[in-house]
Amino acid sequence: MRALETADIAALSVSQVQALGTASIAALPDAAIAALSTAQLAAMSTAQVRAIAADAIDALTTAAMRALGTAQIAALGSAQAAALETVDLAALTTAQIRALGTAAVDALSSAQIPALDPTQVAAMTSAQLGRLDTITAGQLARCRRPRWPRWGQPMARRWAPPTFAAMSTAQLRLLSTGAISGLDSADILALNSAQLAALSSAQLGAIATAALAGLESADLAALGTARIGALTSVQLGALSADQLNALGTGQIRALSAQQLDGISSAGLGPWAASASPH
Repeated sequence: MRALETADIAALSVSQVQALGTASIAALPDAAIAALSTAQLAAMSTAQVRAIAADAIDALTTAAMRALGTAQIAALGSAQAAALETVDLAALTTAQIRALGTAAVDALSSAQIPALDPTQVAAMTSAQLGRLDTITAGQLARCRRPRWPRWGQPMARRWAPPTFAAMSTAQLRLLSTGAISGLDSADILALNSAQLAALSSAQLGAIATAALAGLESADLAALGTARIGALTSVQLGALSADQLNALGTGQIRALSAQQLDGISSAGLGPWAASASPH
C-alpha cells in the first residue's frame, strides 16, 4: 500500500476504503491518510481507525477529526491519542471528547491537555477526569458535580500550584489523602486559609512534613481546634518556631500529650505554659 499515490487514495470509493484490510490501513503513509476525505473516514470501521499508524494520525485535518463518529473516537488507542495535534484535540466536539477511552485520555500529555477548551473538559466523565495528567485553572473551574473524580496522588503530583489555588473547597475535599501526601510546600503555600480550613482531618494529617513549610502563620492560626488536633506528632515536630508561635491558646490546649511529645523542648518553650497537662 505504500506504493499508492495520494491521488489513488483520493480516488477510492467509500466501499473500496471499507474493503481495505487493517494491515493495508496500517501501511498507509502520512500523505495517504491526509488524502482521505471526510466521507471515506466516516465510513471506516473502528478496526480500521484503530489500525491507522500513530505517526500518521496527526496527518488528519481538524475537519477529518470532526468527521469521526463517537465509536471511531472510542477506538483510538493510547499511542494514537498521544500523537494528536493540539489543534485537532481542540476541534473535537464534546460528544467526541466523552467518547475517548480512559487509556486514550491517560495518554494525553501536559502539552495537549491545556489545549482543550474548558467546555470539553467539563464534558468529560469522572473516569476521564481522573486520568488527566494536568488541568488548568480555567478547565477546573468548569468541572461540576457529579463528575468530579477522587483525584489521587499521581495526578496531583503533576499539577501546578495555581491549579490548587483555583480549586473550590468542595473540589479540594475530593483530593484523596494519597493526593494530599503528594503536595509540596509550593502547593500548600498556594492554598488560602479558607481552603486549608476546609480540608478534612484525614487530609490535614496526610500533608507531608516537608510540605508543612508552605503553611503560613495566618493559615495555622485559622485552623480550628479540631483541625489542629488532626496533625500528627511528627507533623507538629516539623513546624518552625514561627509557625508554632502562631497557634492560639485554644489550639495549644487542644493538643494531646502525644502531639506535644512530638515537639522539641526548644519549640515548645515559647508557649509551654499555655498547654494544659493531659
